[in-house]
Amino acid sequence: MCALRGAVRTLAIAALLGAAIAVSARTAEAQTRADSAAVLLDAARRFEQERRSEVASALYSLILQRFGDTPAADAIRARSQDGRITLDRSGRTELLVWGTLYGLWLGVAAPLILDSDDPEAYGIGLLAGGPAGFFAARAYTGRREITTGQARAITWGGTFGTWQGIALAEVLDIGESTSTVCPQDGPCFEVEHDDNTEEVIAGAVLGGLAGIATGAVLARKPISPGTAATASLG
Repeated sequence: MCALRGAVRTLAIAALLGAAIAVSARTAEAQTRADSAAVLLDAARRFEQERRSEVASALYSLILQRFGDTPAADAIRARSQDGRITLDRSGRTELLVWGTLYGLWLGVAAPLILDSDDPEAYGIGLLAGGPAGFFAARAYTGRREITTGQARAITWGGTFGTWQGIALAEVLDIGESTSTVCPQDGPCFEVEHDDNTEEVIAGAVLGGLAGIATGAVLARKPISPGTAATASLG
């Protein structure tokens, strides 16, 4: 089970930070990406049929951003070009997409922090986290106009804060411990134990939430996309 938790931790952090994954030449892996995008596309079409265009647009944007090399993304681009769908590239939609991804991360982080070895807990977290993140972002935006710069101030704050939380937990050795070993035929020595997964994840969550709060405060003032992009690049 430790191997499961380690793998989930790695995947969760990668999903949160939106790290680009190189496309593998293996057919099975490519098919997995295509299947994931197809499921999202089907969900978006259902929302569109139910006249929930806001949710559908967010899912279309998510597919283009995360699965741009799949047939599902090609279908979206084709429909966009002939006018059958209109892609909303506003700051509000960008924040909705990021909020959904962050909700997925929190859904996995919670059982990690609680040191759960139950795969079902991670599954429930993923199922609940995504929608919770989406609706939290929608509640924040409300009917207000969110510019791309303001949205990126919040998303960059969350991403940067997460990294800072991880770094701080590692630098301060939070959760790490040492034990003294005294062999019969030699001097005693200390052994460090680095199993601080829960503490590192907790630091990431706290740092991310603090970063989001800071970004939200900064977003109260007009921020141009160029300024936000410059800040995100350091």
